Parts: sequence; structure tokens; C-alpha cells
Amino acid sequence: MFTDVDHRLVGQPFNFNLDLGVGFRWLLARNWSVNMEYRYQHISNANLARTNVGINAHGPTLGVSYLF
Repeated sequence: MFTDVDHRLVGQPFNFNLDLGVGFRWLLARNWSVNMEYRYQHISNANLARTNVGINAHGPTLGVSYLF
């Protein structure tokens, strides 16, 4: 991935992105559902540059889906 994050943190514009998630979908009706998910994201350059602090983000998401 290419990013505009401060290069003093990640070392270079090209970085790797690990994105993991787990979640549930509850069907409310034939075409409607509520979705709940927990996601984790890690961005770093895999030590390809001198600086490689890395960035971690995680948290829950909540959504509504219409299935057709």
C-alpha cells in the first residue's frame, strides 16, 4: 500500500498492510441484517527502511445490511 502517513513514523511511502477481522451477522428479516465486527489493522514497511515504528488500529464496527 502507498500512504501519506508521516514518513518519520513509517520510513517510506510504500508499506505493507495486515487487516484482520471477525464478526457476526444477525438476520432480522428475510432481507435485513445487523452486522457487528471487530477489526485489527497493522501498517509497517517490514523493516525495508531505517525507520519502522508501525501503526496499529483496532476497534469495533456496527452496520446494517440489505440483502437482495
